[in-house]
Amino acid sequence: MYGQDATILIATGSERRRLIRIYGSEAGFREKIGESSEIIDSYVPVGANTFRVEHPERFEIGDAIIVQRSGNAAWIHEIGMDSIPPRSDGSKITQWSPFELEFEHVITGIDGNSIIVDSSLMNAIESRWGGGRISKFDDTARISEVGVENLRGIAFWVPNSDGVDDTRHANEFVDLDYCKNGWVRNVTLEHFNSTNGAFRTGRGSKWITIEDSSNLIADKKFYNGKGYDPTGRTFYETNIYVGRYGFYLIGQSGLVLRCFALNNRHGFTLGSRVTGPNVFLDCEGEQPLTWSEPHHRWSVGGLYDNVHDMISLMNRLNMGSGHGWAGANYAAWNTEGTLVAHQPPTAQNWSIGHIGKKDNGGNRGPDGFWDSYGEHVEPRSLYLQQLKDRLGEGALLRIGYGEDL
Repeated sequence: MYGQDATILIATGSERRRLIRIYGSEAGFREKIGESSEIIDSYVPVGANTFRVEHPERFEIGDAIIVQRSGNAAWIHEIGMDSIPPRSDGSKITQWSPFELEFEHVITGIDGNSIIVDSSLMNAIESRWGGGRISKFDDTARISEVGVENLRGIAFWVPNSDGVDDTRHANEFVDLDYCKNGWVRNVTLEHFNSTNGAFRTGRGSKWITIEDSSNLIADKKFYNGKGYDPTGRTFYETNIYVGRYGFYLIGQSGLVLRCFALNNRHGFTLGSRVTGPNVFLDCEGEQPLTWSEPHHRWSVGGLYDNVHDMISLMNRLNMGSGHGWAGANYAAWNTEGTLVAHQPPTAQNWSIGHIGKKDNGGNRGPDGFWDSYGEHVEPRSLYLQQLKDRLGEGALLRIGYGEDL
């Protein structure tokens, strides 16, 4: 990918830091306008794109809206996240409390009191669990059509006296937040190993594509031994055991395409309460230390499509500080490697066409929906087929695919 004129950034020094931030303004990036209106359906299923509201006259076709889905105390109890068992090591567990998810949509139609939006809902909305509401919003504080491409980034370090990487060096590369229609393309990274991700999309991001990029980290022999004693100062100063996130999504409508992670701990991962949809397509994790996954606290609406890695869609229960049901309404399509797919209460996770090990994830939850285990299915890619159906073959060509998807 790199010619003689390629740009190489070498980060020297001992400061832990991120090199590139592509940010709009946090203040007012999602400014609500006017009065909201309650959704009056008792149940709107995941995958729907229409619902009824109490005051349709407050809205017009073309309005950008926030669809807010509530999860009340009764729902938290229903999914068992108010009774997460204690950890055997005595570490603190935080029981879940009620929260809301905010999804961005555009109104494409109004029929009486029915609102039609541009894409599917990633989480069911139910009145008994707190219901939902819609509000118009303005996002002029976001920047758009910005990106980074054709770079090689190196976090410079040498082994310390114990022969390990003490992580006292640049540890994050690029973060896109409070922006939309952005991209990262043809970027290779070496030794960026933060919990916040070498590549990251923030909660204020939308329509971000990361393609043909890699995050490479040194062999695990540099992360073991005397210099990594968890009772010593290195662990508490550097959070060494909770790092090595490669591609880390927290925003909405992110696409990670044809990317590679070597010796990552969580190569292709999403944070808490991520609203989706987000897609990892044709990605590979080599020598992963643990799972690529929705990591904690009810991230919704993701797709692992033709990803070869360790992948978990499961109840993480008391792992971390009480991660619990980490992902809901996720699909693994024609994946390879090791896979856990549990069914969360009030939601579902799907495995279609997985080849490799079916892991039970410590038996912390019932199986999700498994179909064609041990044999891939057609179409090869769920995402690419949907893209072709929606926008035509030209859309495939623009991202490097042809008729064979």
